[in-house]
Amino acid sequence: MLPPVRGHDAVFDRFRRTLSNGRLASTYLFTGPAGVGKRLFAHHLARALLCESPGDDPLIACGTCQSCRLVDSGNHPDVLTVGLPKDKNLLSIDLFVGDREHRHKKGFCHDLSLRPAIGSRRIGIIDDADHLTQESANCLLKTLEEPPAGSVLILIG
Repeated sequence: MLPPVRGHDAVFDRFRRTLSNGRLASTYLFTGPAGVGKRLFAHHLARALLCESPGDDPLIACGTCQSCRLVDSGNHPDVLTVGLPKDKNLLSIDLFVGDREHRHKKGFCHDLSLRPAIGSRRIGIIDDADHLTQESANCLLKTLEEPPAGSVLILIG
């Protein structure tokens, strides 16, 4: 099966080798110009990592199991996504650690630290990571330095 983002065979081969060797890191940063497929690859990787019936290629998900269908529909409880709110131009601290009344009881970092609901890991995707405020970047630092067990964090910038 061909990769979903044409022209990035080298990236797919690198991740394929990484997964085959069991050397998946806890955090990845996908950068590049708009429209090259960073977000598409992040969701493709999440789908492959959560697939319940992977084939010979660790980067190709089956597409039919419950996890694949949930990722495709955007409803997988173990895939957490945060991005710019429609009316904002920065990723505020509240998105990561909750509002003042719920600090460290809600938000992306809290949710990523919870046990997986279905699969064996939780995957966090931060879209527009280049729009983090200084405060939100600082609160994310602890999660980056000490990622929760079984989590994979993907920052898209």
